[in-house]
Amino acid sequence: MLRVLIRKQLLELFKSLIINPKTGRRRSGWGLLSFVALLMALFAGLGVLFLNTTIGLGSAMVELGLDWLLLSVMALVAMTMGLFGSVFNTFSSLYLPKDNEFLMSLPISSLKLLFARFIGVYVMSLLYSAWVWIPAVIGYWTLVPLSAASVLCPILMTFVIALVVSVLSCVLGWVVAKIASKAKGHSLVTMVVSLTGIALYYVIYFWAVEKLENLGQNAGEVASFMQQWFRYVSLMGRAAQGDFGAFATVVAVGVALTAVCLWVLSRNYGKLVLQNAHVGRTASKSYTFASTDSGTALLKREFVRFGANPTWMLNCALGLILMPAGAIFALVKAADVQAFMAEAPADAPVMTVLPVVVAGFICMLVSTDDIAAPSVSLEGKNLWIVQTLPVDMREVLLAKERMAVLLNVAAIMPTTIILGIVFGIPANQIVMMLAFVILFACVMTDAALILDISHLNLNWTEEVAVIKSGVSVAVALFGGWILSAAIVAVGIFASPRLGTEITLDIMIAVLVVVSLAMKHWLMPRAAKALSYAG
Repeated sequence: MLRVLIRKQLLELFKSLIINPKTGRRRSGWGLLSFVALLMALFAGLGVLFLNTTIGLGSAMVELGLDWLLLSVMALVAMTMGLFGSVFNTFSSLYLPKDNEFLMSLPISSLKLLFARFIGVYVMSLLYSAWVWIPAVIGYWTLVPLSAASVLCPILMTFVIALVVSVLSCVLGWVVAKIASKAKGHSLVTMVVSLTGIALYYVIYFWAVEKLENLGQNAGEVASFMQQWFRYVSLMGRAAQGDFGAFATVVAVGVALTAVCLWVLSRNYGKLVLQNAHVGRTASKSYTFASTDSGTALLKREFVRFGANPTWMLNCALGLILMPAGAIFALVKAADVQAFMAEAPADAPVMTVLPVVVAGFICMLVSTDDIAAPSVSLEGKNLWIVQTLPVDMREVLLAKERMAVLLNVAAIMPTTIILGIVFGIPANQIVMMLAFVILFACVMTDAALILDISHLNLNWTEEVAVIKSGVSVAVALFGGWILSAAIVAVGIFASPRLGTEITLDIMIAVLVVVSLAMKHWLMPRAAKALSYAG
């Protein structure tokens, strides 16, 4: 039974290699080869980065006889990469798979089920950590004379590092599962926790980059610090160097941690799984609904759908966070910005160019808010419900457009006003910037809806395939960035010749024409196509 469970887990793990998540169909031979080639190219690209990092750091350390420190640092980087890469996958595969209730109803012990799930976690941890460790080992081999121990031990340490990462992923996944069980149905809590994890990742990343830059100069101090506070990691470095005593210790500790982790988790695994499966009693509540017009009802429906989908919010509404963050950063650095502006040459057309350039920058942030791009495809098999409503399809599309535009406007207005004040832009030009950026958001939203309908995907098996890799999402995102770069270029080349206000007037007029053309020509055709889709 255990062998069958492990085989099933591995098949689920590599399902995306064989089955296209966009369509739910088996990939063709060429499709599979191209997908694998893309993954290999990505692996090789980042692998070269870690290879060069190892060689750059290691040349000085090897001369100082600190080979083990180089390997310890790269082992720590590999574990960090593996941990951030697999912790959320651990949560979904270990605590939240769809077949947990079915398997737990069979005469299978929790420990066997947990061990099979753990094998999947281990394989994912191995892939992510090896992404760093293998290039690091190759770089290490170019710096030292090769021997049987220096070749064999680093290879074996690949599997030990993955084992330690798996244990850490299970522990952190358990924390995520406990939070999820306490915050069931609260997608905002899920989004905040996810954003906190992302922010923590980048804090650790930039901290690590800063430390690595100074590593060669302070190798002795880092070695003492590593031996005092990261004793196990330093043993990993010595084990990879060829110290068989350290290798035995590292393996023994890794196996012991794994055994303890599996034993502890198996004792309350069933309870935790059922908590995250949304089983149990739910209190009945009575609601009073006020009658309203169809447009308002459809708009509320869109807000409810968006607010209940943290994956949609996290992947398609990043600009709603980046815009206020940029405004706050500008306020904090206002003195530096004003000092920089004062030092600009008197004959430089800074204030002529700046309003259009700032507007282009805000448009780039708006482009990351491709909320409307997957909104129609996310209806999925439930599109027939929308099609049978006693409303025109144009009202449905209008509700999706209004929801996306309203969210963008709520972030655009304070951001534009604050940036305009910080950069000393006149009030009338700030108003023109506001009009331009809001029109840009409207045009991009309409274009995203039309793209989604023209490349409609209702046969997806996982909504993340539509949100992250849909054609409309990619075109809206990168197309928005290209248009934003074009806006900045217009500001640099046209504003000094035509003047700021005339340039903004022309750009606003162009967007008005494009927006009217979309609303009166393309959107009705898209609505008609949507009414027959499915």
